Amino acid sequence: KPWLRAFGVNTDVMKPEKQPKVFDAVFPATCAGWKRHGLFSRALKSKGVVCGRFQESDPVGFLNCRENGTLVLPELPYPAVNALYNASWCCVNTSSEWGGGQRTTLEAMAAGIPVIVMKDSIKNREYVEESGAGLVVEPDELQIQKAIEEIKTWTPEQRARGRQYVENKWTARHYADNIIKGINQVLKK
Repeated sequence: KPWLRAFGVNTDVMKPEKQPKVFDAVFPATCAGWKRHGLFSRALKSKGVVCGRFQESDPVGFLNCRENGTLVLPELPYPAVNALYNASWCCVNTSSEWGGGQRTTLEAMAAGIPVIVMKDSIKNREYVEESGAGLVVEPDELQIQKAIEEIKTWTPEQRARGRQYVENKWTARHYADNIIKGINQVLKK
């Protein structure tokens, strides 16, 4: 059956800003088992920051972050999330194949920071591999740490790849245009 993907991020809010790099990596995502916050926090410890909704029904990731010394912030307004992106060397999205996280990946790219995604997260790998705006690694603490150190050596041009990719394909305007195309396809039938 014909289908159309409608997806995008707000590039007016998610954008590069000059900020000192305070964190090695950020992961803004609701704490849920499939997002593997435990993996993030074991790899980053106090060099990482997480923000997102706490879920009483799935507290393990949140508790893992606390146990491993990773700063955990509540769900924040989008401008504050953008500030966290820009205060970080990269975004490490540890979501599994079931975990989604595509908005996080594209927001980080729009903010101008590279993204490290897990090899088993096909949804997020697509964006990173197509754009060249990050690295794909096994869901392994040491591989995540090595990837972060590599990204710290990237040139400004390498870091800018994600923003260019999002502007060309995944803005809110692209999202709206594809919704309209989808509606028009349904109405024609």
